[in-house]
Amino acid sequence: MDVFAMTPSIHMHGGKLPNAEAFRAAIAPYCPTKIAKCENNCRYRSADGSCNNRIHPEWGTTFSPQIRFLPPDYGDQFDIGVVPRSTSVTGHKLPSPREISNSVHNAGMTAPRDHTYNINLMHFGLVIFHDVISTPLRQGKSIRAPQYVRVSP
Repeated sequence: MDVFAMTPSIHMHGGKLPNAEAFRAAIAPYCPTKIAKCENNCRYRSADGSCNNRIHPEWGTTFSPQIRFLPPDYGDQFDIGVVPRSTSVTGHKLPSPREISNSVHNAGMTAPRDHTYNINLMHFGLVIFHDVISTPLRQGKSIRAPQYVRVSP
């Protein structure tokens, strides 16, 4: 069975693959489960992001999918998005993604200029932020603590 040459079969069966168990068995070698090995005395997590969570050490590892809040529902048998969804869960016709994008990001319209809050406020905030956190100053190859100017009352 050629797993990657299924497109004609999908279209013949109305967006559904003919044999779900055969498909799952065919892709199983390409979807291995990775078990993270964590050391209890390790101060930091590993470079691949594993062991960040002691209860679920595999959460947040590189090349791992994010956990969904809701299961996917693409409209095909495996919910992998082979056949695009055209109706909502209530049965109404869904708008096209381009219509949604154009209505959210109205092309040709720019944000109005705000004369109260502008780029100067952002720069002032950065000055305050850097002053509060006392960022060390770098001079040459050494780093020294900032010298504060005393202002007499």
